[in-house]
Amino acid sequence: MQDINLERKTSYPFVSIIIPVFNDAKRLQTCLAALESQTYPSSCYEIVVVDNGSDDDIEEVTYRICSKY
Repeated sequence: MQDINLERKTSYPFVSIIIPVFNDAKRLQTCLAALESQTYPSSCYEIVVVDNGSDDDIEEVTYRICSKY
């Protein structure tokens, strides 16, 4: 079993990815999919989606991705 804290200490800093979004669920979905498929260890980052009062399905897109984790 991999020690997450050891992984962070040895090679990867913890980072926060902040995604501001307004009425652009399709692009948000593309962005989140790209982040899912990248090689940076998922234990070493967090994703914060900031919705500025969108009228489209930003919540649904975000929930769909978050429910996997």
